[in-house]
Amino acid sequence: LYFAGYPNGVFGLIDDSETTLIGEWHTSIQSKHAKFIVPGADGRIYSGNHNERESTGGALGWFDPGDNSFGGIQFPHDDCEWMTTAKGGKYIVYLSDFTYVPTKPEVKDQAGKVIVFDTEKREIIQQFSPLNDGSAGVAVETGPGIILGIGKDDKVPTVYLANVETGTTLKKVSLPGPAPRFISAGPDGNVYLFVKDDLARLNPESLELEILCPAKPGRMAFLGNDLYIGGGPELRRFRNVVAATEKEAAK
Repeated sequence: LYFAGYPNGVFGLIDDSETTLIGEWHTSIQSKHAKFIVPGADGRIYSGNHNERESTGGALGWFDPGDNSFGGIQFPHDDCEWMTTAKGGKYIVYLSDFTYVPTKPEVKDQAGKVIVFDTEKREIIQQFSPLNDGSAGVAVETGPGIILGIGKDDKVPTVYLANVETGTTLKKVSLPGPAPRFISAGPDGNVYLFVKDDLARLNPESLELEILCPAKPGRMAFLGNDLYIGGGPELRRFRNVVAATEKEAAK
């Protein structure tokens, strides 16, 4: 199990209850926080980082187990809001939140970006803004190279579909209320999210929304058909939520 975090973008390994610190991203790319880590198809571990003090914005970092080297790319105006993968880790998908650079007051507000890194070419292949907002929101892959994201478009809670290979936004639909930035792909092919203080699921093809039951928003993870929600003093479990109807989930 790899882990990352703060301070200095520390990165390490837990194996058979033994913890080993491998290194950190601060030395290579001056990132203080490693907020997300995902595996790439090229065998490297990729990180979505937040910068502080020495630099602003964020960074896409990587660790190569082959030679234990760290590296990355700085994004001075694009802090890391979220990170995921597409096409089995071929693409690293970095979703940004616009960040001001105090020494560059001439830089005006910008929309958040979806930045796509190709692990085969080892270069950025797309940068695009699916939403008219400072953040690109959070997203999961719902089909090969297709992501479903939630955020705000002109201040309205919105869900969108985008193709990360072509850098195009395919569809946008308004949501009926505030959507906290937590999202998870379910084993049934649906996408789970929160609308206001309700747990909901979304069909990634029709974008039809189904409200399931009241639930305080938090980070989500599936184990089989059961959904676990963290982010508070208690870990909550929703049994068999994948198969549940609205009435069953409310129980």
